Amino acid sequence: MRRATECGEVEPTDAGGCLVEFAELARDPARLGAAGKKAEGLVRLAGWGFRVPPGAVVPTGAFEAFVSEGGARESVAAVRSCPPAERERCLELAGRAREAIVSAPFPAGLTRDLESFVAARGEGIRFAVRSSGTKEDLAGASFAGMYTSVLGASGAEQVGAAIRECWASAFNERVLSYSLDHAISLADLSIAVVLQELVPAEKSGVVFTVNPLTGADTELVIEACRGLGEALVGGSVTPEQVRYDWYRRAELERTAPDQTHALVAGEPPKLVCKEPLGEELRRGEVLTGGEVAELGDVAVRIQAEYGFPVDIEFAFADGRLFVLQARPITTIRTGGIPGEWSTADFKDGGVSSSVCTPFMWSLYDTIFERTMPEYLSRVRLLGTDEGTRWGDMFFGRPYWNLQRVKQCFLAIPGFVEREFDEELGIEVAYEGRGLTSKVTPRTLWNAARVFLALQRAIREQSALFEVHTARQNRRLAELDGIDPATLERRELFALYEKLIGPDYFQSEGTYFTLVYNNSNLQSLYKGAFAKLRGEVDLLTLFSGLTDVSHLLPNYELWDVSRQIRGSPAASEAWASTDDAHLTRAMLEGSKEHFLGELAEVVRRSRHHATRELDLSVPRYGEDPRIVVEHCRGLLQLDDDADPRSANARAHEAYRAERERVLRLAPWYRRRSLAAKLDRLREFLWWREELRDLSTRFYFFVRRFTLAVAERLVDAGLLAVPDDVFFLSVDELLAVMSGARTREAIADLVMRNRLYYRSFRHYRNPDEIGDRYAALTRAAGGAAGGELRGVPCSPGVVTGRVRVIRDIFDADRLEAGDLLATRYTDPGWTPRFGLLAGVATETGGLLSHAAVISREYGIPAVLAVKDLCSVLSDGEVVTLDGDRGTIRAASGGGTDGREEAS
Repeated sequence: MRRATECGEVEPTDAGGCLVEFAELARDPARLGAAGKKAEGLVRLAGWGFRVPPGAVVPTGAFEAFVSEGGARESVAAVRSCPPAERERCLELAGRAREAIVSAPFPAGLTRDLESFVAARGEGIRFAVRSSGTKEDLAGASFAGMYTSVLGASGAEQVGAAIRECWASAFNERVLSYSLDHAISLADLSIAVVLQELVPAEKSGVVFTVNPLTGADTELVIEACRGLGEALVGGSVTPEQVRYDWYRRAELERTAPDQTHALVAGEPPKLVCKEPLGEELRRGEVLTGGEVAELGDVAVRIQAEYGFPVDIEFAFADGRLFVLQARPITTIRTGGIPGEWSTADFKDGGVSSSVCTPFMWSLYDTIFERTMPEYLSRVRLLGTDEGTRWGDMFFGRPYWNLQRVKQCFLAIPGFVEREFDEELGIEVAYEGRGLTSKVTPRTLWNAARVFLALQRAIREQSALFEVHTARQNRRLAELDGIDPATLERRELFALYEKLIGPDYFQSEGTYFTLVYNNSNLQSLYKGAFAKLRGEVDLLTLFSGLTDVSHLLPNYELWDVSRQIRGSPAASEAWASTDDAHLTRAMLEGSKEHFLGELAEVVRRSRHHATRELDLSVPRYGEDPRIVVEHCRGLLQLDDDADPRSANARAHEAYRAERERVLRLAPWYRRRSLAAKLDRLREFLWWREELRDLSTRFYFFVRRFTLAVAERLVDAGLLAVPDDVFFLSVDELLAVMSGARTREAIADLVMRNRLYYRSFRHYRNPDEIGDRYAALTRAAGGAAGGELRGVPCSPGVVTGRVRVIRDIFDADRLEAGDLLATRYTDPGWTPRFGLLAGVATETGGLLSHAAVISREYGIPAVLAVKDLCSVLSDGEVVTLDGDRGTIRAASGGGTDGREEAS
């Protein structure tokens, strides 16, 4: 129950409500929301074990009570209700509010608590009094340096005056302008204040955990000065700057400072004063090499706890490092990365869908670095390849070399960069059409050679589909018959080297080549349809593929859900039993309530996972609870949501569109056009089949990798089996051969884990590099609030949006929802039966969300920039899968299924 106090509406605690110490906030995290972002960060940092000066918070409730009880009520209310369009008036009102705040009396409760807090610290203790805004240090808006901080206050009177200054700073011109510029409601602005014992800093500064100007993701940028850090923040000194690579533990560059004075705590009543520095200290080294290394270690561990890049204020006193603050780095430029790099086609259902372990990327990159140049050479798009790096890792995620691929296509006429980028959902970083190829005798000759080579490559791969599938199925059956626990160490290691060597290349090399051919086949044949008189619905022509392997488990799961719904006893059991108990009963062999039938679905879909290209994630065969969850979701649906029926409708729509399109063509072109369409659909179908074969192969890669890891744990070379995923394949083979010491392995795993954890919550840009350095990224909206993306599955639907940023939050989806997410992975597939439409921030015509949406017959718009930031959860919108748009609906939403065509 909430109670009113002299500090406002606050939760009752033993600490009172006017001033709450950090330790109390740590015990009651629910109160952190009223402490402001700075205080929340400090409490978390202390809880993670970092050295944070002790302190307390004057929460927002105290400020609100001060405003409502004192003489500032009307002036503050006027600012909060000021229309954003009236900027000048808002700024004028804010000035009056500041004047009222600094002159109004404190609430009695705060005065009492403050006097008690200061007295308990002892006479002469100095305090740092800092604003802690409720909108401060956000991932997209930091408010850095905009609120007031007062250093060196002592005694209750000085600290009280400093608190008023901090409160007033919530209405200063900088904060008001920043809020209006970033569409942050003035009505939402409130403020808490942090009181901390002042660290008598000998050295202070700021460290950025990635280089914010170049995008170097293991490079720290440190700025340091002597004395208190306010001299650096205020710009009155030129700090020492150090660039330090934490991963390689190497200092890269150091720039000398120019500091004539240091700020230090003054003698009362002075708060701080300037202390002159001699010539030696003025330009001399501020941080020692040991302090840089210690700071680097602490900074990257803080980044790893947050899961995104941060800038950290620090101080050294008596040889000890103190952390004073940490906040998100809101803008990171990537101009230091040469060229253009993209995650397109790596993200939606791919290896860049989340942070990627070194093991997974080394597997993937082995194939990519070999197959990409081989394929481009084979189809005459690449001559000699002088050591091009085709893929690389940035911010914990794989990217591919977009610039180099475009250079290859520029050799043939008709290449238009904007068309290429828009088709793949790549962010455009230029005006107009971008790079285009010229029509010359040379480019025409190149085009003829490329066309013939592509036709040959497509024919040759088409002839090998059945052979490859049969061979892979035989190898998968062999692997399934091997129990790694029964093998001697030497046998296991020899089998494993073959598995991740030639076996892996056989599996993934063929699949990658198919992906390349599929993309080029579309480009090759789409022009033939564009020449027809009349509009051609390519999305419908690509829809309605039948007997797609990775959809079969969904059909089987649907059948089990119908059996459960048809049995009153089973329906009651499922309604009254949670997923954990049902899963346990199924694993124990129970056949009741159709758990036996569900176990069969699990057995046949054991190779699937929530993130299939993250081998550190358990497969369904290891953790079948997700299958139970999917089944429960299907129980919500009526029989008319049968995925087979949806697929059949999509196939009928394809047949109708095919007949219509062929009638548009002259009679003498119909056979050729039909053959082209059949080849397109053949390759689309085989792409999904080979994806499923690939997923089944990865199941055994994970199984045997963990078996090897268990042996390495037994040998004392790994601490836990999961460590294996934080070694590259080459590093793992070196460990298996005995070429690495236990200490070296532990250090490498630790650094790789830190890198992985550092970016797990970071919203990385999909395209990076020096071409994007000057690009100002904004939401992908158009006039009138309309969002635009790539149309990937036909139909128009109006309904309620569910903004789901991660598959593990997908249980919020209900029947008829429109899913808005960053990307989808094959693990999302069973959820599609609930959906009326899909929109993602990434992807293209051949990505997972597009293919599955077409098979389920629901509209999809992909590659909508900043989709999850622009749309609000629960908002009603109209999603147009034909035009590739999303717009606010004029009326109420329905489940939308009647509107989808």
